[in-house]
Amino acid sequence: MALSGVKRWRFLGPNVYPEAPDGGWGWMVAIAFFVVEAFTYGTIKIFGIFLQDIMEEFGETNSRVSWIISICIFVMTFNGPLSSVLTSRCGFQPIVMIGGLLIATGTIATSFTSSINQIYITYGLVAGLGYSLTFLPTVTILSQYFTRRRSLVTAVASTGESLSMFALAPAFSALRDHIGWRHTMLVIGALQSTIIICGALLRPIVIKPKVTCEREAEESSPKELEALGSPVNVEDIKPTGLNYLKCTEYLPQCGQ
Repeated sequence: MALSGVKRWRFLGPNVYPEAPDGGWGWMVAIAFFVVEAFTYGTIKIFGIFLQDIMEEFGETNSRVSWIISICIFVMTFNGPLSSVLTSRCGFQPIVMIGGLLIATGTIATSFTSSINQIYITYGLVAGLGYSLTFLPTVTILSQYFTRRRSLVTAVASTGESLSMFALAPAFSALRDHIGWRHTMLVIGALQSTIIICGALLRPIVIKPKVTCEREAEESSPKELEALGSPVNVEDIKPTGLNYLKCTEYLPQCGQ
């Protein structure tokens, strides 16, 4: 049981590389960013397909209904610094997963609202905060996995927003005509819950350069050599510089 827990932690734990891999697990992070992009910025931009239904449902004016998107975008952008601070303290994975939970909860709760003011809270505040906690950390960690291909990968992954506008918008519009806007919001909220899975895929990256053998030899002390407790092969020691002086001083047999 404990072993399975360790394996699970290693799978979700940090990746250690000598340098930015320009690939590897970075491709999974790129896919996660694509999905996050589709269900954050993408869904905000296609929310307009529900405005007419909300106006008719609650008998509100166009300006009051438009405040839903305005509040959502304001909360998302205003809490950018908060997202950055929380990510630095807690890491990418938990913050994005919490953000995904807030987005799904806010969107699903919107389908059960009975007034426009409730939508201001569920979609404007709750979902808006979730959008803020997911987008910025995801694009930040993606840039850490790539150097040479960073611009290309970021550009391709950012097409998730375009997918929402050109593919999901007509699909959700047709679905709304069949099952109504409330049930369509339920479907969108369920799909947005996949952001939680995407958050789990954002494994932090640790850059740990390899230490060369020559540098290790330079940093080794005579006591460390004596502590080896085994014969030293003279041919394995490069007789130049400080290493040779250490060798001849503390290992007389090397100079023979």
